[in-house]
Amino acid sequence: MAKYLLTHDLGTSSDKATLYAANGELLAHSEQSYPVYYAEGGIFAEQDAVDWWNAFCNNNRILLKDRNPGEVAAVAISGQMMACLPVNKQGIPLRRCMIWADGRAGKENERIESVVGKDRFYSITGNAPSANYTAPKVLYLKEHEPAVFEAAYKFIQPKDYINLRLTGSFFTDASDAGHTHLYNIFSGQWSDEILQAVGLAQNKLPEVVWAGTPIGNVLDSVAEECALLPGTLVVQGAGDGRAAMLGAGILEKGEAYVCLGTSSWLSAATDKANMDAHSGLYKGLSLRKGYYINGGTMQAGGLSYDWYIKNLCCDNPSYAEMEKQITSVSPGADGMLYMPYILGERAPYFDTGAKGAFLGLKATHTRAHMSRSVMEGVA
Repeated sequence: MAKYLLTHDLGTSSDKATLYAANGELLAHSEQSYPVYYAEGGIFAEQDAVDWWNAFCNNNRILLKDRNPGEVAAVAISGQMMACLPVNKQGIPLRRCMIWADGRAGKENERIESVVGKDRFYSITGNAPSANYTAPKVLYLKEHEPAVFEAAYKFIQPKDYINLRLTGSFFTDASDAGHTHLYNIFSGQWSDEILQAVGLAQNKLPEVVWAGTPIGNVLDSVAEECALLPGTLVVQGAGDGRAAMLGAGILEKGEAYVCLGTSSWLSAATDKANMDAHSGLYKGLSLRKGYYINGGTMQAGGLSYDWYIKNLCCDNPSYAEMEKQITSVSPGADGMLYMPYILGERAPYFDTGAKGAFLGLKATHTRAHMSRSVMEGVA
């Protein structure tokens, strides 16, 4: 009898896997990290899809080591959004994935905006044009890596690559499609208007279903490698931001939550489709049909902490040491201000060229003041 639910969150820094009993009890969890490959001063940000797959398989082996994999009822995966992974018809990646943090496609983003128009673009996607999203990255590949673009059978998202490996099928969910800048979140269709501006055929994109939809079963050819039995049900997961929203219990209009990940955001649920195109915020699809989310995202929330701890914080870098320093300094950090734009910024500026800074430095300031200012700058 199947009694386990296996879930994964394919994040920026790691794959976090959890095993639940059918009654919702958390039985076990495991985490496997993988690198981000930065280049060109951090503007290029890529990951190797094979690293995701290896982390997924290793986590499964750990969680199911002393359990019967035949008792796994289903597996579902959430994951980082706004990426661009070109794969061939066999599902083999043609290059590293350009992840959400990659901001190289600034000129391509400007070109799309000039063709579609900012207000019109917003009325389709619910977002201001930004180089961090999928659409300009696809155009970047078309312009700068034409051999890859032409060889690509599909352009997919990270979690959907794992599902592809598991089932052999090309799917994505509406929440992830809605953050590609190629999808009309109001009509529920890939946008012909934006696809034309990018020069991308619709058949180069996966089929869109709602999260929670069964999309296939684990193939015989990968079952042993990923520690699952052939035929195990695979259910379409959601983009990480929307999954976090559901996990926080945000279902009714007016309810809001904060998520502090590598990037960080504040989002609220709404049943209203309208929104000001010049607000500096974004609109996306909720996992509840007929509902949307309004929000704003900071590019380097948790990443600011990681960067600071690794490079400036202390002689023995750790979160515990940073917390100790923070408590020794009064709120306000004696006038020091941290600007958390080390990966550019999304809301409300949408400027991939923005730079971080410590402002108000004085001779009396210490590392503890810097630690406090990083915390407050992100907050």
